[in-house]
Amino acid sequence: EVNVHLPEAVKDPKDVRLAVCWLPQEADFARYPNLEVVMSIGAGVDTLLTNPGIPSDMRIARVRDPHQAALMAGFAAHEVLHRTRDFGALADSAARAEWSPLPMRAPEATTIAVLGDGTMGRAVSNALHHLGFTVHIARRSEPRDPHPGCTYFTGDGASAKAAQDADFLINVLPLTPQTKDVL
Repeated sequence: EVNVHLPEAVKDPKDVRLAVCWLPQEADFARYPNLEVVMSIGAGVDTLLTNPGIPSDMRIARVRDPHQAALMAGFAAHEVLHRTRDFGALADSAARAEWSPLPMRAPEATTIAVLGDGTMGRAVSNALHHLGFTVHIARRSEPRDPHPGCTYFTGDGASAKAAQDADFLINVLPLTPQTKDVL
């Protein structure tokens, strides 16, 4: 049985075992002496890993949310389409009441490197692949369930190999000591 309370509604802080948060402040956990797990509702855990108010031996978790991943995929697809189709120039033409056709490039002629193949990376790669783009994916190890039509790069140097000659680079890696400064 789990009871969920906002911090201001907690009657006895000793009863709190799990904190679910996003962008917590350093002092946010001090009043919960029996806290066992801190969970981020954000895409990564970097704000928890670097929070000096969380003991270094605290268990840290994050939510894997397909809805959040779909939102990220939509944002990534929008940005790529906006630039490859030059929607800014089209909007300027429309504002001037002019029809100025622009040269179009076939999606498969555009290579996109996606760094990361977790919940977010998989959603982004799938969306872009289904739009017809050439997708390179960087990940630590060989995928158990590779996406047909995408090219995988694994192991040391995977990010650099995937990004080589890419027109776009989308980083959905979690910010950890292993991924810090990857770009």
